[in-house]
Amino acid sequence: MSQRRSKTLTTTQIAADRTTLRALKLLPDYAPLNQAYSTNALLTLDQQLNQAEEREFQLETALAAARASRAELSTMLHQGVIGAKIAVISQYGHNSDAVASLGLKKKSEYRRPARRTAKDDA
Repeated sequence: MSQRRSKTLTTTQIAADRTTLRALKLLPDYAPLNQAYSTNALLTLDQQLNQAEEREFQLETALAAARASRAELSTMLHQGVIGAKIAVISQYGHNSDAVASLGLKKKSEYRRPARRTAKDDA
């Protein structure tokens, strides 16, 4: 009875299994009692595994392309928003309510530097 594994096998383990399968193909009189372990059944499983690995590679490639596209578009959006903020400041001025509506501080809201007195220096 085979055990179910939830953990993926390493590439080394899979390579060792494929090496064993190649060796099994060289045994002309190999005839297991359980047909699930026959050479033909194992070759079918190997082909299915190859197809799954190919599909996984295609999906990983597509995911990498989608992530690269997302990163580029998010950078473009960010640069556009920065440009829009600069345009609002230049059009309406540093102290306008339009600047505050964008989440920026008005120039008058910044704290002015305080003068130093003689006892602050000591």
